[in-house]
Amino acid sequence: MVLRNVADLAQAPTAEKKTPVILTITQVNELLTKVKEDRLYALYVCAVSLGMREGELLALNWEDIDFEKKTLKIDKQLQYVPH
Repeated sequence: MVLRNVADLAQAPTAEKKTPVILTITQVNELLTKVKEDRLYALYVCAVSLGMREGELLALNWEDIDFEKKTLKIDKQLQYVPH
């Protein structure tokens, strides 16, 4: 039988607070103009227009797009977890 909770002795790591970078409409237009010929152009458009997280963007597949219904299914994410 354990007499005390040993987890109380551990210190939880603190998360770094990051200030989000918010682009203006002018900056978004400039960005999309500069990447117009890039193979990831559609990814950039999704990022700035839908507010998707990085992991959600990276997990997208062509099967997630229904061109007839004009919908995009966002139901997964991709993450790198270091060992």
